[in-house]
Amino acid sequence: MVAGSSFARLSAMTVQRARPRIGVTSASGSQPDDYLEVLEEAGAEAIVLANRPNMITSDLSSLDGILLSGGEDVDPAHYGAEPDPKTVLAEPERDLYEIGLAREAHRRNVPILAICRGLQVFNVALGGTLIQHIPDAISGSIRHKVSRRLGTVEGHEVRISASSRLATILGTTCVQTTSRHHQSVADVAPSLICVARTDDGIIEALEGPAARFMIAVQWHPESMMNAGETSKRLFAAFVESAAAMHAEHDSPRRTL
Repeated sequence: MVAGSSFARLSAMTVQRARPRIGVTSASGSQPDDYLEVLEEAGAEAIVLANRPNMITSDLSSLDGILLSGGEDVDPAHYGAEPDPKTVLAEPERDLYEIGLAREAHRRNVPILAICRGLQVFNVALGGTLIQHIPDAISGSIRHKVSRRLGTVEGHEVRISASSRLATILGTTCVQTTSRHHQSVADVAPSLICVARTDDGIIEALEGPAARFMIAVQWHPESMMNAGETSKRLFAAFVESAAAMHAEHDSPRRTL
C-alpha cells in the first residue's frame, strides 16, 4: 500500500515535470490568475516570476517560455523620452526586470508571448519606442481602452497580415479584440515586424520572424477565452513551442 502510494506520487511528479514551465511576469504582490489559468488549461506549468533584476539568468535557466503580462506604463526613460502627464508608471523594478528578461530570452531564443504592456516592454527592450497617449498623438483614433469584459468580444477590429505566423495560428486575418491600453508602439524594434493594425493605424501585434516563437499582441486574449477558439489557439501554439524547447533540455530542471 505504501509502495503503491509512493509510486503514484512519483508518477504525478514525473507528469508535472514533463509539462513545459512558463514564467509569467506581474506587478509585485499581484497574482495574475487569468494568465495562469489559461496556460494551465493549455498544458503548461505556469509560475509567477518575482521582479528581481539580479535573478534573470537564474530564472531563465529553469523556464521553457515567458509570458510578459499586462500592467501599467513603461518608464519613457527606457526609450529616451520624457514622461507624458498621462503616463502612469509601473514600479521601477518591474521595468528593469521585464526589459532585462525580454532581452535575455530573445538572445536565448526562448518562446515569448507578450500581452498589452508586455508588447510594449518587448518592443522597448529590443530598441523600439512608444506613443505615450494615443488620443493626443493620433487624430481620429478609435477607442482602445474599454472596460474589462470576460467572455465577450467587445472592443475593436484588428486586421492581421495574411503572411504572418499570428494569422496562421489564429486561422484568420481579422479578429474582434478586447483591449485596455492608451499607449502603443511608435517605432518598431529592428528585430521585430508589425503584423497587425487597427483601422486608425495603431500597431496591434508584433512578431520576431527569425525566432522560435515571439509573438506580441496589444489586446487581451486571456479575457476572450469564452468568445470562441481564436484565443485558445494562440495559447496552445505558445505552449506547444515551449514544450518543444522543454524536450530539447538535457540538464535536470532547477526549481525557482
